[in-house]
Amino acid sequence: MAKELPYYKFSPGEWLRGDITLCSFEAQGVFISLCSYYWMKDCSMSLANAKLRFRGHEASVEELVSMGIIELDQDDNIIIKFLDEQMSEFLNISEKRAISGSLGGQANAKQKQAKGVANSSYIDIDKEIEIDNKSINTLMSELKSSDHPHEKIAYNFWLLFSENLKKLKINSADLPKAKYSGWVEPVRLMMERDKRTIEEFQEIFKYLKNEVPRENGFSWASNIRSTAKLREKFEVILKDARMKPAGKISTVQNMANIRNNILQKIENGQFD
Repeated sequence: MAKELPYYKFSPGEWLRGDITLCSFEAQGVFISLCSYYWMKDCSMSLANAKLRFRGHEASVEELVSMGIIELDQDDNIIIKFLDEQMSEFLNISEKRAISGSLGGQANAKQKQAKGVANSSYIDIDKEIEIDNKSINTLMSELKSSDHPHEKIAYNFWLLFSENLKKLKINSADLPKAKYSGWVEPVRLMMERDKRTIEEFQEIFKYLKNEVPRENGFSWASNIRSTAKLREKFEVILKDARMKPAGKISTVQNMANIRNNILQKIENGQFD
């Protein structure tokens, strides 16, 4: 696979904003080299193999694991999400091209065998290819009527994030132009690779829709603006969703409850 795609996309902005910059410079250097090995190995490498590759720098590898820069599956194989996503996208495109090529070959053979046969088969094949290309460039706003689970979840979160930013009076130039490829693929990876369930998506959706900002003003609703970011912070948000919100409104409610309890006890003669 490395011969077909000998490079991967790297974003300096994402690097500078990411947690990797919180690691030591040695660990950052190890990570860059590790990414190259990981990519050339078709995104398949064990932790043991990584430590052998970077003998003498095992502590840096462990630092990357402890900081969550690289993750491990149940078999101690390394997971580098941003590279896995790129590899998955490339494989999907390659598969579609192979299928399209195969279908085109079959259609040509049929045409040679039978003269005068209607060209409907070619039209159907063209439509299939057109649909594949369209899905990659389709705007999220066009997925409203989709029943496909991945597309439906992506669309609902796109709509929620747009509404949340509108409520916060935050203008976003990216969301109105958001495309299928950047939003549906992270949802697919969350469901198929991360094993996220529909119920978990529903919990997070409800939480982000009704979230109460914390006393310091922080809220996930103002920070999560894509399904890719949702995937990155999924476990943390799910944990928060399952805890009682601790924002300004809930604090006021707690104080009111305490006051009402005291008044009730006074009325019942429990206080002198």
